[in-house]
Amino acid sequence: MNQRKKFFRKRIFHFLFGGFFFLFFLTIFYGIPVMLLWNWLIPSLFGLGKISYLQSCGLVLLSNLLFKTGGDGHFSRHSHQRRRYCQKSNEPVETT
Repeated sequence: MNQRKKFFRKRIFHFLFGGFFFLFFLTIFYGIPVMLLWNWLIPSLFGLGKISYLQSCGLVLLSNLLFKTGGDGHFSRHSHQRRRYCQKSNEPVETT
């Protein structure tokens, strides 16, 4: 039982660390295009000011937290588990 707890703690740590690592690099990667598009379009369309790189990274992070769908995409773990369950129970598989 003790080894099982260690395994789950390690797995949870890797999951959380991987998620934060992915979110960090996603923010860094999309920060420059967001900054360039904002500074090109928004001041001329709406009269708002230009933003810096750190502000664009914050905007990417905020939009990711607010609008992320939660992993119901084609390659998510949950859709794979749902298909496997439906195959075992002989239910038709919904494709969305």
